[in-house]
Amino acid sequence: MNSKLNLEYLSSKGLLPFQASFALTFLQSKGNTYQELVAPTGLGKTRMASTIISMELERNENQRILIITPKVVLTQWQFELHSQLQTSELNVEPIIVDHKSFFKYQTDALAGSPMWPSPSVILMSKDVAIRDNVSESILETKWDLVVIDESRFIKKGKLQSLFDSLKSNKVAERAILLTSFEPYLDDDSVMTVRWNDIIDWNGNSIFAVRDRLLIPINYKRTEEEQEFLKEVFSFAELFENKFPYGKLQATTFLKSASSNIYAVEKSIRRLMDAWKPIRNKIAHNMPLADEDIERIPRQLESITDELETIVETQDISDIQKNNVRLNDYLVAYIKLESLLEQITEISHDSKLEALISFIHQLDLGPDKYVCILTSFASTAYYLHTNLEEEMNNIFLVTSGISIENRANRINAFREFGGTLIATDGALAGVDLSEINYCISYDLPSNIDRLEQRLGRFLRFGRNESLEMFVLVDTTNAYEWEVELLNRLNNLIL
Repeated sequence: MNSKLNLEYLSSKGLLPFQASFALTFLQSKGNTYQELVAPTGLGKTRMASTIISMELERNENQRILIITPKVVLTQWQFELHSQLQTSELNVEPIIVDHKSFFKYQTDALAGSPMWPSPSVILMSKDVAIRDNVSESILETKWDLVVIDESRFIKKGKLQSLFDSLKSNKVAERAILLTSFEPYLDDDSVMTVRWNDIIDWNGNSIFAVRDRLLIPINYKRTEEEQEFLKEVFSFAELFENKFPYGKLQATTFLKSASSNIYAVEKSIRRLMDAWKPIRNKIAHNMPLADEDIERIPRQLESITDELETIVETQDISDIQKNNVRLNDYLVAYIKLESLLEQITEISHDSKLEALISFIHQLDLGPDKYVCILTSFASTAYYLHTNLEEEMNNIFLVTSGISIENRANRINAFREFGGTLIATDGALAGVDLSEINYCISYDLPSNIDRLEQRLGRFLRFGRNESLEMFVLVDTTNAYEWEVELLNRLNNLIL
């Protein structure tokens, strides 16, 4: 290890005080060390970890290092690591391992080559890492360092099992956990920082965060809109405890209702598609099969980028034996058809009108950038269609658009200015610190994802304060939305 290793040396590596403090503690530790950094999206966690990895390899190049990260940021990690390792003149290249390349490694291992050679820096998505054959291979290897990005996912299923085995079996000598919210470790090895904690080496705040980061744009629903939403809420309550995947279905309806009435229409049509085989079999006294029930969550999960509700599947055999429950399917299907008819009778979209009115009040010159965020692709397309006549230079990106086309549209947006309409998933890993006005047309269902939204814009190099405007329905205040806004403001300030 560098004999001059101290905060001053780490600052010369381009690290900020909080990053240098975390890195110094980790690099000076001995034996089995597990440390976790909790910091908002966009505050350089990837760069800091890449610097630590580079310094570890400078000390001893003959190491095996594994990085497990969400798939959407794999290439970002590879680029950052490549830059750091190249700067340090290390003869190691970060390698992304996917399903296909893993089988090649397996084949080479059968021919006598080591499964994971030393030195190596292996990058893989969490979805690849938790596959049985991959996790088995990981646990059979001695790793000098394991890095897990977005470690909040450890709390779920197979990734938790993999990490706990890495730790308990001492397969990983050392580990760095990174997350934007809710640490997995619960001891003194966790460092937590928020935007207001970030200072430079002169003690100055990096970000200009105002007293109120989230500013409401209030609007009021018409009577016909309120009546329709009441029917949706009533229907969601019916779902929650009565049907397989009931909680998932109820969450989908309530989330889509808080986004846009026409997103509810998309949810209804998707559910009706999933339920049609069930309805037909019940009507003809035929037994239900596993695949009939399993189609429901697959249909619903395709509606939104951010829906991650985990529910327990009810026993299908119990459903088949319950004649009342079977009849409920038919009644519910008829209710879905009724809700579709109600949508056609709604003549105004109060939320959209409030958005357009607000945009007209903004100072939108040629050098101004507006970003409108939503959780639903259907809402994004709806906004794009309705704002084209109101504004110049409208750009749309969703997860359903190819990565290349997304990049082209974002680059055009940066060049010409205007308005970017985007879903959360489409902006993973994207730096939008140049945005002047950020509008959340709807809110994600948890504070972590809301904080990630803010992290797209609150990035190093941003000189002006950020305000995120949020559309708030004063006639149907969603308790979870109010709680979400209050919690985030309290965390930041």
